[in-house]
Amino acid sequence: MRAGQERGAETFEINVDGEDVDARRFYEAHGFTNTEPGAAEPMFYYYRDLV
Repeated sequence: MRAGQERGAETFEINVDGEDVDARRFYEAHGFTNTEPGAAEPMFYYYRDLV
């Protein structure tokens, strides 16, 4: 993520299988989200704003 920030990236995205509970838990613990503000359903990827 740091390298992305240094190169001007604004968002970090990663795909995670819905069944991979450990990976989902890991990314959520590190500030990633899979729900857009105001949306009721989760997305099929996680993202974290870098700015």
